[in-house]
Amino acid sequence: MKNDDKRISEGLNGWFEMMNAKGDKGEIAQIVEKYKARAADSNDAADQDKK
Repeated sequence: MKNDDKRISEGLNGWFEMMNAKGDKGEIAQIVEKYKARAADSNDAADQDKK
């Protein structure tokens, strides 16, 4: 449950960051890359948990 709450919070933060970027393509690209990296890290951690 705790991990779900954390993921939801991070997702909501991402949406707010995107809204606040107000169409700045460079800032939006940085936000997307940051969240892609976080997703990859969390997927790696989930894979480690399965082992």
